Amino acid sequence: RRAAEWETRDREKFMALVARAIELVDYSLNDSRWAGKLSVLFAIRNELAKLYIGEGSSIAALYAAF
Repeated sequence: RRAAEWETRDREKFMALVARAIELVDYSLNDSRWAGKLSVLFAIRNELAKLYIGEGSSIAALYAAF
């Protein structure tokens, strides 16, 4: 929910948050403990990437998707 606040309050911080989230998902993709859930991680990463490049609608839409 904090991300939704930053999305409208400070776009620069929000974009840094999205970039960090993508980085953390990438780390998780390389972690063997997530081997059975790769499709979920790829879906999350895809939606985050859409937000980062401006094709996603909002962080609220990402929350709703999951």
